[in-house]
Amino acid sequence: MKVIQTVFLLVVICLSAKAQESSMGLDKLNFYCDVMMNAGDAENRIYAQQEFNKLFFETLKEEDSWNRDFSGLKWIPQLSDSSNTFKVFSWELKVSEEEYEHYGALLMNNGDVFPLSNTETDLEDLEYTTLTSEEWYGALYYRVEAFEANGETMYLLYGHNSFSKFNRIKIVDVLRFEEGKPLFGQEVFYKSTDGSRADVMNRLVLTHSSDASVTTRYNPGLNMLIHDHLITRIGRLEGQGATNLPDGSYVGWELKNGKWYYVEKIYDQVSEEAPRPKPILDGRNKPAFKKNKRN
Repeated sequence: MKVIQTVFLLVVICLSAKAQESSMGLDKLNFYCDVMMNAGDAENRIYAQQEFNKLFFETLKEEDSWNRDFSGLKWIPQLSDSSNTFKVFSWELKVSEEEYEHYGALLMNNGDVFPLSNTETDLEDLEYTTLTSEEWYGALYYRVEAFEANGETMYLLYGHNSFSKFNRIKIVDVLRFEEGKPLFGQEVFYKSTDGSRADVMNRLVLTHSSDASVTTRYNPGLNMLIHDHLITRIGRLEGQGATNLPDGSYVGWELKNGKWYYVEKIYDQVSEEAPRPKPILDGRNKPAFKKNKRN
């Protein structure tokens, strides 16, 4: 009996120590994350980002990291598909008023970890490009939705990218897996049915003024992916020049046989002046990323 009690006590002690260690690890991650996001000095933010990345990826690669609770990790969105196949994390670093870096990670339910590295330069052909995890076009993701295409499950990733002082980007990317590895982008967005390359895209990229709010979401009532219709106008920020603004109407993308087909102006209430609310990140209080990267 004493032996059983001793063994039980040792198990409790080990579990308690493991829980305490896990809590301390999360506290340390939160500390670095707080500094990375909020410190006034850029050098402190950069140092905290380096420490956070190192510790976070070490944590993700630990045994049974899939079952670890990261919900207490502030400022780091954590999304999972409905089948619990993967979890995706994304975060940012403000290097300066003009420069943001962005990072991410895909954690698979088999324990595989894929760091997401932002590309160093802007991609002029972004709408038509398939990217690996090493070539990832960074975004702060806020929603993931699955859809079926040619018998394969793919995922829409909704994200935001702080592209420049005057412009922001909303992106709807397509995530799929090939031989267990993630790929971003797939030719599933059709602006017309003639199949011309200019009208078949791998992802949606909506560049808009930094002082305007643009919405991208799936509307179950309409059974469509919808977003604001953008028009080109002279911006109201000093030095801005021409930019894209929502005009009060919406366009849609309807899923048919694994393809998303463009539906022009599903709402026709067009405002005389484009809406200009203070920009938001779909309920989040942080800007996302710019396409610059430190060496």
